[in-house]
Amino acid sequence: MLLDDDACVINGQELILDCEQIPYSLVTQVTPYVLKNMITIVLNAYGTRFKGIYCINVPSVVHAMVNFCKPFLSEKMKNRVHTFSEDDLEKLYDHVPRSLLSVEYGGNAGTSAKLSNDLKLKIESYSEWFKIDSQVKTSEIPLGAFEVEGSFRKLDID
Repeated sequence: MLLDDDACVINGQELILDCEQIPYSLVTQVTPYVLKNMITIVLNAYGTRFKGIYCINVPSVVHAMVNFCKPFLSEKMKNRVHTFSEDDLEKLYDHVPRSLLSVEYGGNAGTSAKLSNDLKLKIESYSEWFKIDSQVKTSEIPLGAFEVEGSFRKLDID
């Protein structure tokens, strides 16, 4: 999609996470260090920017984790992260039009199975690009190639 649509990169993406199947045992393994790394990856290392992150069917423990993370976010990102319990899923429609959601989430974009299959076919259509991209390598120069004598505190250059 990033290859086909520049607007995806320019405007950003909206991410919808269904947290209904997250086991409590997994949540208990997430430490503050892991949370910090997750935030860093999502905000700094991901290839596009997020226009919105919507966590739906959120158990209270996950809601608490999201609230724990919010102080580490910029004000702009705090306003883009939303959590919705099973009872207040209707509030999601204020942020995401029903036309973009699957039938299972109260939308009219088709079933999750159909949307998943369409995405699979789209990804498979890029198989040649993936093959070429997997062959790309960096040209690494041996560490000793640019040896400089002296220290950076006092660098002697002739």
